[in-house]
Amino acid sequence: MNQEIASKAQAKQKTLRLVYAYEGDEIKLVSKQSVDMRLPTPETKPDVLNSPGLRYELRNKAESSLFANVVENPIRSDIEVFSDNPERTARRVEMPQKKGVFVLLVPEVPEAENLVFLENKLSERTERALKAGEPMKAEVETKEIARFSMR
Repeated sequence: MNQEIASKAQAKQKTLRLVYAYEGDEIKLVSKQSVDMRLPTPETKPDVLNSPGLRYELRNKAESSLFANVVENPIRSDIEVFSDNPERTARRVEMPQKKGVFVLLVPEVPEAENLVFLENKLSERTERALKAGEPMKAEVETKEIARFSMR
């Protein structure tokens, strides 16, 4: 379905640019703008859609997915810090309060009812195995973290 919806949007070249702000666990839509541009090709493979990150889906009234994609999770609890010392590498530092802004692009389609954010995280079992250097097939847990009306 992703390719079909994305193809329709690309033919018309209508895309929605959605700007979100987050603070703590609260996510708000800041702006919604229709733009004449080609939508980047979405991921369509199930193994990619179930990889760690932020999965976002346009859904219709029946809750069927019209479009889905996964991006590196833009809701960060840490920041990249650079040292003035050229011999030190960049490192990630935990922020006391999650806060930021991010942009998502979705096809502009009339049948879209909601945009759903799903957090794909590695399971605790997978995290433990990775830390111990043990080989295993990655297990991903998916949880809905936000839902926005497209109306």
